[in-house]
Amino acid sequence: MNWQSWSDFFLMGGYAFYVWGSLAVFVFVIGFELYAISRREQRALAFISAAPQYQQFTEGTHENAA
Repeated sequence: MNWQSWSDFFLMGGYAFYVWGSLAVFVFVIGFELYAISRREQRALAFISAAPQYQQFTEGTHENAA
């Protein structure tokens, strides 16, 4: 497709709302996915780093209960 000017490019042959709306939704979804992945990674790392402390705590309580 050949555009005569930047305004023709941004109008996308009359489909600007669909094209730019789709792009905006795509960027939002990818951004949200990246945010969600980073939050899951932080929670997983926090869980892994707390696991030895939790295991040590629970092992001590089982020995006292027996």
